[in-house]
Amino acid sequence: SHLSYIEKNGEVNGLLSNQILQRTINEIGDIIECNCSIWNTDGVMLAAVGKEKPAVKKAVCSFLKELEVTGVAEEHLDECYGLFPVYDDDELTYIFVIEHNNEIDVHTSGRLSVCQLESLLRSGSERLDRNRFIQNLLLDNLLLVDIYNQAKKLGITVEQRRVVYLIEPKNPDDTIVLDMIRGIYSSGTGDFVTAVDEGHIILIKSLDSTDDYDTIRSTADMLVNAINTEAMVNVRLSFGTIIPELKEVSQSYKEAGMALDVGRIFYPERNILSYRELGIGRLIHQLPVSLCEMFLEEVFAGNTVDQFDEETLSTVDKFFEIFSDSWDDTFAGCLLDNHFFDIGKNNYKIGRKKIRSYVVIREKYLNEWSSCYELYMTDSEKKYRELLDMYYKDREEYKKEETA
Repeated sequence: SHLSYIEKNGEVNGLLSNQILQRTINEIGDIIECNCSIWNTDGVMLAAVGKEKPAVKKAVCSFLKELEVTGVAEEHLDECYGLFPVYDDDELTYIFVIEHNNEIDVHTSGRLSVCQLESLLRSGSERLDRNRFIQNLLLDNLLLVDIYNQAKKLGITVEQRRVVYLIEPKNPDDTIVLDMIRGIYSSGTGDFVTAVDEGHIILIKSLDSTDDYDTIRSTADMLVNAINTEAMVNVRLSFGTIIPELKEVSQSYKEAGMALDVGRIFYPERNILSYRELGIGRLIHQLPVSLCEMFLEEVFAGNTVDQFDEETLSTVDKFFEIFSDSWDDTFAGCLLDNHFFDIGKNNYKIGRKKIRSYVVIREKYLNEWSSCYELYMTDSEKKYRELLDMYYKDREEYKKEETA
């Protein structure tokens, strides 16, 4: 579920990452020019300048044991080390240890370092609060009054045009995409990058008053190209409609999700999908399951797909496997569609029939409401090209009539 993903990925945990801790303590070590380290409340060293020393671990363990007895964590200074508690909202989070150096004031250096770490914790908590708020907003987990109150508290503009992009890497384990998108769009710009499941990255993009769907599409093109070029990852991207207020963010998110679902079935060749350009696929996707079942029952005269024999199903699968990679062109009409396939030399068979080098599927008119498909196959490239050229000429004539 979305909630289990959020909890599993540490969105509820306010601790700083080890990477941030190590970078911070390296900076502190460069300034005070002595060895120092950060420990958690279980006595485990998380980051350090210099190697871990048994004597330092012993001092930290003694500090924690004293805390268990007295219930109070206070600064501790001796001739070797200075130990300083680091709090996050009155809760002990880390112990900062600094080794004595005759050239520095251990007490002042330790207090300044603690201030730096506690500031980072507050900043991290604020980011997590924003991220948690955005995730709950996307999942419709907030009342309207909570949306306005929390947005005001977090300094998020309510009345702002936005759109939601949904990015789906081909491989869900490609975390580099999330890091890259976060690098491009920082939260300070009014844009938000988050995730509520393992397979998708969500970008909530703020828009200027002049931005339209062409602008949104250009941004989508830029993102897909950048990810493909720099991260070497293939992605599919969708976006919803423009929403004027923060409370409607979940609407744009759901639309982007539907665009991915519909595109997966109806437009597999597209890597960018707009909710506004889904055609009849959007209507079919929104049909109730009961109506779809009724339609199948009507079409198959009471039979179900499960009742088709294995040979028929394998023939259908083989048909799609062969023709999906050999499509040449399609000529769409008001009712009659014609499909051309250049398969080339092959050893394919459907049933007992060998597939020829060139295949044409033509829709035959029956009456004003119905039609049927006819399959033509030939090994003659000349005949195939003549028929294809005829349809090309008809298409050009039709375009001329439209523009006239």
